[in-house]
This record gives sequence, structure tokens and C-alpha cells, in this order.
Amino acid sequence: PAGLRQFLGDAYVNALASKLVDAAPIAEGNKQRFIQNYAKDGAKALAHGLRDDPAYLYVVKSSLEDPDKAAAIRAYVGAWGRATKWIETHPEEWINGYYIKDQGLKDDAARFLVESNGHPDVPLDWNGAIERQQETVDLLAEELKKPALKAETLFDRRFETVAGAAYRGE
Repeated sequence: PAGLRQFLGDAYVNALASKLVDAAPIAEGNKQRFIQNYAKDGAKALAHGLRDDPAYLYVVKSSLEDPDKAAAIRAYVGAWGRATKWIETHPEEWINGYYIKDQGLKDDAARFLVESNGHPDVPLDWNGAIERQQETVDLLAEELKKPALKAETLFDRRFETVAGAAYRGE
């Protein structure tokens, strides 16, 4: 729901602005405005070499167990891979058609988002993503005093190569 997304998006910004935390992930849509508002206080974006917003498709288990729904999910993932490639190779069309016309952003804000997003990483293998997810699971389990789960159980590897192959035009 939009209200929940807004709350979660604001939580990090508010925590940084009120100095409850020293660093936090901020959605691309908030980054430019946050830096402009707080640069005088030393705010800056830290380059970390990873996209901080990996694209996960969350699906209920029953949909994965239903052959027709699983086929539809596979088609969607392939379409997402092709769309991601199109966005990368057509930045002007994406800026004008989506960010400006559809989302109502100004040109400079739209360009900032495209430039700061960099090039997409659409892998053919999820090992790295699963390893990073496991590190997060382990950290949260330890900090929250909860049992850790195996991150690999969260990934349905039947779809592993679908987006990457579509992105590459295969």
C-alpha cells in the first residue's frame, strides 16, 4: 500500500535527519532532495559498489505451485528483463515518457535518477545475491536474537536465468 511505502521511505530519511542514525539506505527518489536539504550538515551519498535495491519478485507459495501461475510468473520475469534492457538503452525515452510525463518529475530530477541508477545488474546466477541475503539474515537474526533461516530457501531457482537471458536477448 502507498501509505506503508511512504511510511517506510520516510523512516530512514527521518532517522537520518533527526541524527538517530549515521547512515541509512534512502530510495533514489529521496536521495537528491535529502542531500540538497542536508548538505550543509555534511550529508552525502556513499558509493558502495552495489545496487542497494535489488529487484525481488515476492510471490506466494501457492502461485509457485500452480503450473499456470508459475508460467505467468516466468513470462513476467522475462518481460521485466527485456524492459530493463530497453530502459538502459533508451534513457531519453524513459526520462521523458516515464519520469517526466507519467511521474511528473522535472527534467533535472529525472536525469539524476537515471544517472544515479547506473547500469543494471541482471545476473544469470543468483549465488552472489543469495550470499548477500544470507549475510543480512545472519546479522538480523543475531541482533534480534532470533534463529537464522537459510536464505537459499527464499529463492525459487527455476526462474534464476529467466530475467538475465531476456536482458541479454537470448
